[in-house]
Amino acid sequence: MGGYKQVKVNLDPEVHESLELDAVSMNMNLAEYFRYRLGIDFSGKSRFRKNRTQDNSKKLDKNLLYFLSSISKEINAISENLKFGKMDTRLILISLLEIRELLKNFESKTDVN
Repeated sequence: MGGYKQVKVNLDPEVHESLELDAVSMNMNLAEYFRYRLGIDFSGKSRFRKNRTQDNSKKLDKNLLYFLSSISKEINAISENLKFGKMDTRLILISLLEIRELLKNFESKTDVN
């Protein structure tokens, strides 16, 4: 039975505010207050915590992200226009040629010979 599970609870704003005030009055955050009220004690138990401070964006190639964003915009434009019947075959071909040009430009920038 590894790991802990989370519970999401929807509350009325008034109830949420009341619970937060109770938690603050006991010098706890809301999660600690819920565990206290439910009689759950985590003291002495090890807990696995994700390292949320790690920034994965530094590992990503910014040029690749920009390139993918450009292509996705073109594809979304084609999709939206087709959905509403606003685009004829000629305009689809032009958009696809623009995507091909983006691919060529990106390939030439990243090609290491």
